[in-house]
Parts: sequence; structure tokens; C-alpha cells
Amino acid sequence: MGLFTSFQLKSRDAATRRRAASSLGVRGRTAAIPSLQPLLDDADWGVRAAAVSSLGLIGDASAAPLLVEAVKGADALADHDGAAAVRAAVVEALGRIGAPAVPVIAGVLRDRHAKLREAAIAALGAIGGPEAVAALGEMIHDDRSSVRQAAISALARASGARAVPVVTRALSHKDPTTRKHAAETLGTLGDRAAVSTLGAALSDTDRTVRVAAVAACASLGGPEAASLLVAGVNAGDRDVKAAAAAALKSFEWTPGNPAERAVHAVVHGRFDDAAAAGVDAIEALAGMLADRDPATRRGAL
Repeated sequence: MGLFTSFQLKSRDAATRRRAASSLGVRGRTAAIPSLQPLLDDADWGVRAAAVSSLGLIGDASAAPLLVEAVKGADALADHDGAAAVRAAVVEALGRIGAPAVPVIAGVLRDRHAKLREAAIAALGAIGGPEAVAALGEMIHDDRSSVRQAAISALARASGARAVPVVTRALSHKDPTTRKHAAETLGTLGDRAAVSTLGAALSDTDRTVRVAAVAACASLGGPEAASLLVAGVNAGDRDVKAAAAAALKSFEWTPGNPAERAVHAVVHGRFDDAAAAGVDAIEALAGMLADRDPATRRGAL
């Protein structure tokens, strides 16, 4: 690092300090780490974020403990948006360092600072790998809802469809927000093996979980999902009936029995065909009586 850059790092002008910090972000330039460290406590959050980004670009595992401390220090910033930007920069920087940073990150997963745990979880999700995934699996039992949700999302990012068994376990958590996020995440993983696990969520005690399970089934699609949604139209509460009917209308499926054919006719507005199906159509037609469209309500009647 040149004398001029060293001088700029101590400038009274925050923009100058930011530019100087950014100029040190060169892969393998470990000699710059001691010069960047003081900037992690800078009064200007932009300077902190620039220093964090450069540490990530340098890519050396020795910077990982400094980045962890930068997350803690962000809590002292009066600018909440700035604090969030610093935390996001730390996650990106740790992701750049990659696997060598995992032991340090995993070591702070039980820290009392929830924001630090969330940042560590996001970084592990970006890095991936068996060690990171194992650590994330434990975090779905954290005592804070936001941390559990972060762990579920990170697992999905790190493992894809392989995360289905772990995310499925979160469907039985006592916290409805966690169950809802688990259902939503299962819908994004693209593995239809998750459909069978969503059946119980369709009758969850919490309305938001039930609706999230309906949406997840619709996202995954397939015959099993269609059968669950038909059951939702026929036997669910008002919210599930409406959500399941809308979901069944949103994707292609082939009815496999008279009850499914009746529901297929109802959700697509073919009320004469539904009437011809007889008693198999009654529950589906009754569900349409709560539809927002008056023409649909008239047709169902």
C-alpha cells in the first residue's frame, strides 16, 4: 500500500476514505488487512461497508473474525439502513472467502446477537457445503423466529431439493410463522416429494399456514398436489376452499376420478358439467358461494 493511500485512509472526508478502502480490495493482498481493520469502526457506514467489501475481495480466512465483529459493530450505528447495508456487505464478503471461513462463522451461531446469527446463517447459505448445511440444520430450532426463517431460506439456497427433509421438520414447529415459511420454502424447492408432507399443513391450526401450503402445492404441481387441492376444495375451511380452487385453476391437471372431475368443472366455471356430476360436485359448488365474482356465485347456486 502506497503512502498516498495510507494518507487517504485517515482523511477527514468520508468519500475519500471510502475510495481508499475500496482500492485495497485486491485478491490475496493480505498486507492490507491491518490497514482496513480500523475502518470497520468508522463513523460513516459507507466507509465500513467499503472496508468490509475489500476484506471479502482479499479473500483470506484471517479476515473472517474481523467481519464477524463488524456485524456486532453495526448495531451501534444510528442509521438503521446503513447498519443493514454493513451486515449485507459482511454476508457477501464471507461468501467470497468461502469454505475457509465456515469454522469461524459456525462458531458464532449461538451468539446472543440475533442479527449476528442471521448474518452468519446467510453467509453459510451462500457458501454451502456439508459443514455449512449441517450447521444450518441445527438453526431451525433457534429461539427466535427471524433466525429460524433465515435458516430455512439458507438451507434451501445451500442444498436445493436436498433440504426437503430438514425443512419438512419445521412444519411441526410450535411457531406458526416458522411453519408458514417452511411451507412457502417447500414450494420453491421444486421437489414433488415434498407434496405428501404438505397434506397435514392444509389442516394446520393457523390460517396463514394453510394458505401457504395450498400455494406450495400449486407451485409443485403434479397429480398428488392436485388430489390434495381437490380435498381442500371439498373439505377445507373457507380460506382453503378459495385458495385451493384458485390454485387448481392456475395449472394443468387431469382429473382421476368423479370427485376430481366435478371439482375440475367447478373451478373452470363449467357449471352444467358440475351439475351432471351430481353429489360429487356439492362441496365444490358450496365453496364457490363465497367467490368474489357474482357470476360465479350465481353459477354455483
